[in-house]
Amino acid sequence: MFFTAGILLLIFATVTAVFIVYTMWHTLRKEKELISKKHLIYFVPSVILIYALLLITGIYRGDEIDFYYCFNLVSSAFDVFIFKISSFIPAMRQIAAEYPIFYADYILTFTISIATVILSVASFFSARIYNFLRKIRFCFRDCDILIGDSESTLKYLKANKNCMMWGVGVSRKRYAELLKEGYCVWRSGFNSKLFGVFARLRERHFIVFRDSGQPFFKIIEYFSKLKRRNKKFLFLHFEVNQEETKFFKDEFIAKADENSRAFISCFGKYELIARQFVWEYPLTKFIPRDFYRPNCTVCDGKEINVVFVGFGKVNRQMFRMCAMQFQFAAEQNGELVSKPIHFYVFDKEETSLHNDTLTRFQYEIKEAFLESDFPVPEPICDLDDSKPLDAHSVAAKQKMRSLVHKNSYTFFIVSLDDDIADASYARTLEHLLVNESNYKIFVRAKNKNGENLSCRESSVLYFGNDESFYTHDCIVNDELTGFAQRINLLYKHVNETSLGLSAAQDEKISGEEKRKLVDKCLSSHQNRAYMIEAWSKLETIKQYSNLYHAFNLPFKIHMLGFSMRKRKNPEDVGISEAKFNEKYVNSGKADQYCDYSFFFKTESSNVLAFIEHSRWNALYILYDYVQMKKSEMKISVKIDQESRKTVREVVHQDNERKRHACVTTYRGLDSLIRFKFKLLYPEKDFDKAVSERDESILQLKDLYAYDYMDLDRLYEEFHVLGYVIDESKKRR
Repeated sequence: MFFTAGILLLIFATVTAVFIVYTMWHTLRKEKELISKKHLIYFVPSVILIYALLLITGIYRGDEIDFYYCFNLVSSAFDVFIFKISSFIPAMRQIAAEYPIFYADYILTFTISIATVILSVASFFSARIYNFLRKIRFCFRDCDILIGDSESTLKYLKANKNCMMWGVGVSRKRYAELLKEGYCVWRSGFNSKLFGVFARLRERHFIVFRDSGQPFFKIIEYFSKLKRRNKKFLFLHFEVNQEETKFFKDEFIAKADENSRAFISCFGKYELIARQFVWEYPLTKFIPRDFYRPNCTVCDGKEINVVFVGFGKVNRQMFRMCAMQFQFAAEQNGELVSKPIHFYVFDKEETSLHNDTLTRFQYEIKEAFLESDFPVPEPICDLDDSKPLDAHSVAAKQKMRSLVHKNSYTFFIVSLDDDIADASYARTLEHLLVNESNYKIFVRAKNKNGENLSCRESSVLYFGNDESFYTHDCIVNDELTGFAQRINLLYKHVNETSLGLSAAQDEKISGEEKRKLVDKCLSSHQNRAYMIEAWSKLETIKQYSNLYHAFNLPFKIHMLGFSMRKRKNPEDVGISEAKFNEKYVNSGKADQYCDYSFFFKTESSNVLAFIEHSRWNALYILYDYVQMKKSEMKISVKIDQESRKTVREVVHQDNERKRHACVTTYRGLDSLIRFKFKLLYPEKDFDKAVSERDESILQLKDLYAYDYMDLDRLYEEFHVLGYVIDESKKRR
């Protein structure tokens, strides 16, 4: 009898152990929790096991079994959970000596009871224990640290693995809620020395979202203290609106501690969305080839439109970005002229049309150039009179319908309300334009609820997904900013021998070989920090100029009739540079741009340079620059650092006062060059110096040549950035 009871007890104990292991594994797999309050259920089989074991032992030693004995045995069973088993040991030894199966029963039963106690106690503190273990793990690995509790912070924490919240000001109640929801939280104030010690061990990116309500200046001050202990591996990122960016850079970053200034940056949600948009969907990617002449100028009679349906935060930033990035040229009487895009805004709310962006276009740009000494820059765009007009009105639909025909190409950018409303409006537009093909509709889709809006083939494309924004790659490791930093490192700092990039100066080295050099260089934390420091030393407007130059690369590539994609493997090289140069026609490069007349030709390279200057103008104008007057330009004398010779020059820019003489037309640069020549060489004749290729002209012509030298690297730059160029699929 006792042997059979021992066998049955062992079977029940084994099943209980398997049940515990399985439920823990299932909870971990499904709910990502190892310890849960659900595990309290283990008490039931554990108590039954112990009670049965004690009852069998009592029967074996001849105890009187009655109601009171069985009831009292319940208390004895619970004593086992607090490890009071000394009174049972003699009887257990006796039965085990006669029936060895009970040794296994005792070991397995008491192991289960101990595990039950530990798991049950731990279930009340599981969130804190798990949080503590995760904090320790993050202390010894690279991670992002979100400062402050906010909706944006939680979105980021959900979307990324290697991140935790620095819960400054978080109450105990809120702290418990966050742990219950599975977030990793470090609850401490800004004066935590322990956190500073851990922060020195690995690379850290501190992120402060705008809705966290944290004091920016105080965080920068504390960050500077940490930075003095660790100069290379700490980074700080703030979210700010477009309108706040200039103030933030001038008043916070510029005045920060010198050691930390280079490692503090700001980002804007809607600007990042707009950047990604112009990179992925440049206008030139969709416009039919028959809209262009062979030299990439827009044909006579062809028009390009961009329509903004709704003018909230997203479309305001999209408007600004499209105006700065999408510039075209036409040809009249053998000369290049600007071909501005027609912009239309449809929004029923008058308050939406009262903002800094539209004011800058409608008033300030015109007023800023009333008294100019050089030709006034061409209009950035042709902006239709913006008056409140409901996008659902008959008048709005009639206007939109009239913009789409065989001689026009129209971008519609829809951002009205929620995802479903925007997608519904896009469907309405499709029905309205059912017999047309020269258009594309782009819809802002936040995708908060996981709607799969782009599940069918149509003329609608979706952008601005929130899930793609709240990621490490978008905010911390912004690929497009990284492109600009890589280009700046390669072409402006190749003389730094410690970087190992000096070989990149060899013109015979291919773009692919230069990419390998850059990748090898940036595999070092120290070199990455140097790249960021080199970038931070650029004046703010220079940073933006380089950034938007990088964003504009796809626009130019598609304009030439090519396409681009990321490299799949080292052998994947796309078209050859010789094939690329069949469309990028540049007769001035071989002569090193010594022929001044080259700059006024109409080759494809001239067209790209012309629109590059238009793009540059748009950037500087929208960042509050005006044209420098002739009276402000004087001759200065300086010592050239390389030749140690005295150099006379005329400074034509003042970034402190936001003045730049190059803010003029492409042809207007010729007027500036002639003026500077007259100041420097009053005794010489300009036209004669040009015909004789006088050294004085060769110094000044770089105002034109600079853009061409940048364009000459287009093919190479794509390889350095990890992309290749292909022949584009021909559109009619």
